[in-house]
Amino acid sequence: MMGLTELIAIAVVLNLVLWIIGLVDVARSQFADESTKVIWFVIVFVFYGIGAVLYFTFARKRRLKA
Repeated sequence: MMGLTELIAIAVVLNLVLWIIGLVDVARSQFADESTKVIWFVIVFVFYGIGAVLYFTFARKRRLKA
């Protein structure tokens, strides 16, 4: 059975992975203009886990198709 410490460690690692994936996805994506990309990058970077969730929820749909 897992203790509280292990559950917190797993949550922190998952949050870090989500944050890194969000940063990479913003960096690789194309938007209508460069300022939108910069704004989303700053949001994901500054707000850590919640910023990535916001990006995947709202901005990912607005990316330009390759």
